[in-house]
Amino acid sequence: MRKLFALSLGALWSLLACEEGPTTKAVPSVDDMRRVEEATHLKFPARAHVLMWAAGGRMDAYVRMKLDMPAVDWQAFIAASPFRDQPLREDAPASLGADRGEWVPGQVAHLLRGQIWLPGNESLNLGADMSRPEVVVVYIRWFEI
Repeated sequence: MRKLFALSLGALWSLLACEEGPTTKAVPSVDDMRRVEEATHLKFPARAHVLMWAAGGRMDAYVRMKLDMPAVDWQAFIAASPFRDQPLREDAPASLGADRGEWVPGQVAHLLRGQIWLPGNESLNLGADMSRPEVVVVYIRWFEI
């Protein structure tokens, strides 16, 4: 079932640019967000704001999303995520990809990060920029292998 979902996710977004291509500032639809939540096992707070995102892949689906959320929502977001038992750390391995445009996790000083392997040989990578006291900027990169 998960493979079928991943294939449909890849087919749906296959018309978008490949992961190395441009991202969009367009706001994802409610259905897009539901699919991203299902694939990534994340539940986004109602007050989260998508700053940019990209999705695609014909054989191997991927999602790359940058969003911000009020800092007060951060703990509940992590507690409901696959990272609940694996704290993000500055020195943790994560595959967030190359910096390009507004996707700049490599330029964030003290970025907290982590990587979780999900069923179906899927990688969920998370980066958190907590440099602003009231807002957390979150980098999410999910992909199939």
